[in-house]
Amino acid sequence: MNGKKPGPKVQGLVQTWSGSDCAMRLEIDHDQQIKWVDSAGTGRDLNKATTRFHYDGRGYKARVCVNNLNNGWDDCGAWY
Repeated sequence: MNGKKPGPKVQGLVQTWSGSDCAMRLEIDHDQQIKWVDSAGTGRDLNKATTRFHYDGRGYKARVCVNNLNNGWDDCGAWY
């Protein structure tokens, strides 16, 4: 994830070095209400993708989840 100043804003980022087709989603948790706020993906010649920036102020947490579309692997990172 990337932060942006002046903030508080957060952006999801995914990159592949193997040429796999990947999908990524940015999730934000506020008061235990988890929302899928944005997504991006890689494929063909595109090996890096980002979401737009989203609000991530006091009381908010964010994480990125990645899905490898070639082999079905799916996992989420820690909340920050």
